[in-house]
Amino acid sequence: MKFSIMTACLIVGSLAITSCATISEEECLAGGWQDIGFRDGENGKSQARLAEYNASCSKFSVSLDRSAYLRGYDQGLQLYCGYDRGFTRGSNGNSVQAICQDFPESDYFVGYEQGLTGYCNFDTGYNHGISAQPKAGLCRTVQDDDYFAGYEEGRVSYDLYSERDQMVDRYRRRQEALIGTRNNMKKDNISEGEIRRLRKKESRIEKDLEEMKIDIRVFERLNALTEADI
Repeated sequence: MKFSIMTACLIVGSLAITSCATISEEECLAGGWQDIGFRDGENGKSQARLAEYNASCSKFSVSLDRSAYLRGYDQGLQLYCGYDRGFTRGSNGNSVQAICQDFPESDYFVGYEQGLTGYCNFDTGYNHGISAQPKAGLCRTVQDDDYFAGYEEGRVSYDLYSERDQMVDRYRRRQEALIGTRNNMKKDNISEGEIRRLRKKESRIEKDLEEMKIDIRVFERLNALTEADI
């Protein structure tokens, strides 16, 4: 029976984000429910595990102590929802964990606010803007507007680089036309008249490329962009 319960958990775990909570017959019989609750809370596990424990232990004709489990769970969860965890969540730009919302007065939220303030800075906003990512809505809760100032500047840079990249793309297509023209001049049995025509075309394309490159470099320098590899 133990093997079948574990196997079912592994199968479900491979198909869903949540996983089963397993408990042995020995643990069920020992009845240390406050300690089990504390362990689950300290590890940030869901209270849904309580129902899973109950289902497992009922197979051994054991009833769990719900009150003891919840007492331990709350004690453990308060440790889990501490300053460091909140600070880490905020520093990574993640939302508040739902499991910690039952402790609004805990240090978790102090850490979270401080971490989020550090995350929502000019550089983060700029990086989001220049990579065309959506604005981080969480940063609206931070009084400092540096993130949004950075985001707007990043979006301007994104638009400028996009325009420059379009210029580079046209330049490279013109390069391909030049290569094609030169290859045509190397073909066998080509007439002198066709060669003269292709040479004129070659000269015209070379001139276009020179002017296009100048335009690209001027655009880059005026807008403080890094130079494209052309």
